[in-house]
Amino acid sequence: MSKSNNQKKQELVFILGLSHTGSTLLDLTLGKHPRFLGLGEVYQVIRPDFNRFENNEYCSCGKVQAECSFWGPAGEALKKNKDADIQRRYELVINVFREVFGEDRVPVDSSKLPEALELVRSLKMIDLKVIYLIRDVRAWTISRLNARRRSPAYFGENGMYVKKLAYRNSLKMLILKSLVPFLTARPSYYFLLWYYQNRRIKSFLAEKKISYLSMSYEELGLHPSQTIPKIYQFFSAEENVENLASGDSQSHVLVGNVKKADPERRRGIIYDNQWMYRNEWLLPATVLRNIMKYNTREVYRNIRNGSIWQ
Repeated sequence: MSKSNNQKKQELVFILGLSHTGSTLLDLTLGKHPRFLGLGEVYQVIRPDFNRFENNEYCSCGKVQAECSFWGPAGEALKKNKDADIQRRYELVINVFREVFGEDRVPVDSSKLPEALELVRSLKMIDLKVIYLIRDVRAWTISRLNARRRSPAYFGENGMYVKKLAYRNSLKMLILKSLVPFLTARPSYYFLLWYYQNRRIKSFLAEKKISYLSMSYEELGLHPSQTIPKIYQFFSAEENVENLASGDSQSHVLVGNVKKADPERRRGIIYDNQWMYRNEWLLPATVLRNIMKYNTREVYRNIRNGSIWQ
């Protein structure tokens, strides 16, 4: 799709990082600002192999997808173009966004994956800003273990976890998928996975020479009044931090944290501190010292450098 001469580029915020890092929280928080509007994990919605529109899931706006003011028409556009490539499908979503909300609103895509960011970067119609979101490896490990216990079938040999990994590297997963139920029950697996994937993301950003704002879930969750103004400053947006509750967020998150529409969870920015009174992370934290050093440097970078306290 070529951009017409009189059509300005669409500004877009992309949240990059691992799953379970607080991207939905950040998405909904940004959705409180009159300039931004979160769309959740767009890449997961537009992938035709996921068939996201078959179950008519609930959006964070409180309505089912078909009745949502955004995902209703976006879903219809995607269904009519079901054979389009994924780049074209993303363009369709952006076109619907502009039609529904106008050219001055900024969509927030919390797809997180580097391949999704690469897709967005390929679109000439997009003026891109990137937030790299990271979470303390101990908190991330506990969150992943909780998900593993809630949905063991998801992490089974033929579960969705394997299917998502196979989408990126099918040959290896055919060989390793029998190990997935065993590995995903162990904290050390998540420590190593966290380290490998975050190093991969940092290498990707450096290789592609992408400008980005780095921040952590801990900085957002524990010090929101200091962190959020820095985000707005990065976007050259007027500060809007009077009320940190996401209950009145204008975001339309169809795919994201399962608690996205929970009124209790949206009363304010609440840090999930479960890892502080759990001990599954103690052994890998003791043994994998290099990962803990990396964790301290990358997760608490803004606090260590004093940038959010100035």
